[in-house]
Amino acid sequence: MKKIIVLVLCSANAIMFNAQKKYEFLNPPKFNDADLSKVKSLLDENAPAEILYKSAYFMVDANTGNLHKRYYYRVKIYDKDKAEDWLNLEIPIYNVGTNRESLGKFKAFTYNLENGNVVPVKVEKSSQYKSKENKYVTLTKFAFPSVKNGSVLEYQYEIISPFRFIIPEVLIESDTPSLNTEYVLDAPINMSYNVNYTGEMTPKYREMEERNLYGAQYRTYRFAYENIKGF
Repeated sequence: MKKIIVLVLCSANAIMFNAQKKYEFLNPPKFNDADLSKVKSLLDENAPAEILYKSAYFMVDANTGNLHKRYYYRVKIYDKDKAEDWLNLEIPIYNVGTNRESLGKFKAFTYNLENGNVVPVKVEKSSQYKSKENKYVTLTKFAFPSVKNGSVLEYQYEIISPFRFIIPEVLIESDTPSLNTEYVLDAPINMSYNVNYTGEMTPKYREMEERNLYGAQYRTYRFAYENIKGF
């Protein structure tokens, strides 16, 4: 009987430990094959698309002073004819005089379920093209291949920018429902930023503190939201 009681207590302790595990920012959930089988969003059954995971990460390099802008999206497509905004994307790159942004670490895939197997199709570099909108803005454009109803689109990219005091505005809510949305800003403590909120949405997880990152002291602002309905 004693052995049974000890085992139950140990199991209970393990459950409590897992439940209290700290939320990990910038740690995308593993690709789940079951997402390819979903036929509608539980947040909005009429939504043509749903964001499974989205993160916007801004980091000011203490050594170079450059602003690193990193984006990661994983999107489920339910009705591709009504989700065209997700099928063809544009990445703006800004240039002012000798100050120029650069695009790096670009990856994009379309995932489909075929005969019970996950089939990824990569967005090749040859399928990307640039469009100079004006003397300040160049757009890198690309389209996802092999998209059909049920596809999952995934893309991530980084922009390295000399404009360290221009942090892009991030819309937490959009017309597409989102299961997981993160916003992160990491800046050296000798630089001052104000995080300005509008709206009443409260993040489920938040961290605002100073910590040692990248070999220097940083002030961090980290917010995560779950189950956001389409706006």
